[in-house]
Amino acid sequence: MFFIDILKLILYNKQKEGDLLNTHKLNEFKKKSGLTNAKIAEMTGITLSNIDKITSGNNTNPKLDTIQAICKAIGCTIDDLDDIPDNKNASPIIDERDALRLKLESLSIKDLEEIDKFMDYLIWKEKQE
Repeated sequence: MFFIDILKLILYNKQKEGDLLNTHKLNEFKKKSGLTNAKIAEMTGITLSNIDKITSGNNTNPKLDTIQAICKAIGCTIDDLDDIPDNKNASPIIDERDALRLKLESLSIKDLEEIDKFMDYLIWKEKQE
């Protein structure tokens, strides 16, 4: 049941906020780094236009590798942009759940909706038996 709950939460957050990227936190790390969008573009090979869209919140669903490159340039990780607190004493099961959550977060809204429909079908089918 955990998989379904996390899937629905991710889908809800994507629909509600339009993205998984915490633009505010990204810009905080960018400010601390002292780098401009132009310098980040130069360092990462990502177009300045795309960097501008991401940091302004206009690109609400950037590719994972794009965000990873920006994070590397400004000295943070994708996890630093997450609002979920770290638990250094987490069990391996929680680590596996986090890995699954990260994989699910990289999916498009359409893909998540399809998975959601399929999971609803499986739950319905199980209740019929």
